[in-house]
Formats: sequence, structure tokens, C-alpha cells
Amino acid sequence: MQCNAEAMNAASGINPLMEVPNFPPYDVVTPEHVAPGMLAVLAELHVAVDELEKNIVPTWQGLVDPLERIGDRHSRTWGIVSHLKGVRDSDALRAAVEAVQPENVKLGLRLSQSKPLYEGFKALKEGTEWATLSPGQQRVVENELRDFVLG
Repeated sequence: MQCNAEAMNAASGINPLMEVPNFPPYDVVTPEHVAPGMLAVLAELHVAVDELEKNIVPTWQGLVDPLERIGDRHSRTWGIVSHLKGVRDSDALRAAVEAVQPENVKLGLRLSQSKPLYEGFKALKEGTEWATLSPGQQRVVENELRDFVLG
């Protein structure tokens, strides 16, 4: 399975994984939603990463905020699927999760090995904005840099 327009089209409309509200819609997500929904979300996230990598702005607002939105979107959607697999496991759900797992891993690897993102975090730490970041923000940047090196 691949992240492509076909998956996005199949997931549009009534797939509850496409628009995650404040409270996850556990009661309406079925195994049939998982592959098209996750593949469509992953395709959207790859597009967002493409844009971020092409337009790195080494500031908190230009780099960390957009990356956090990407991670949050992924975590919220994949979290629903993972939770359901843990509490409402079935052959169909296992098959759906197994079908999207390679694409899910691909996004994680891409984010952890992105040279443009790494360079952006390095530039943020070495730039003038660094001194204006709170200690917590500086720690986030330092942890990202550490993870790029170790990951």
C-alpha cells in the first residue's frame, strides 16, 4: 500500500480518521476505515514535510511549530488506531494495521533522518533567536538535535 491520491480519495467523505475531533471517535472507527484513512493522513503529512523541508525557516515558529503540528496530526490519528487494536482487536483490524505499518514507519524514518530538518535545528541553535527561547524551548531544540544524531 502506498500514500497516494487513490488512498486519499477513498478516505474522503465519511472516514472518521480524516478529521479527528477533540474526543477520538472510537465508537465509529472500523477496520475498513484504517487503511484508507491512515494512508490519506500519511500522504497529507508527507506533503507537509515536503513543504517544510523546502522552506526551512530556522525559528521556533518557522520550524518547531509546523513540525509539532505534523507530529500531533500523526499521533492523534495513529493513536486512535493503536488504541482500538489494543482494546478491540480483530483479524480485520490486525490486517489493516499491518497494511499501513510500512507507510507509517516510512514517515517516522523520514522525519528522524531529514537532513533539511536537522540543518534547520542546527541553524536555530546557532542563530540569534536562540537567546530569546525559554529554557524549555531550548531543551526541545537540543533534544531534537540529539535525536537526529543518535536516531
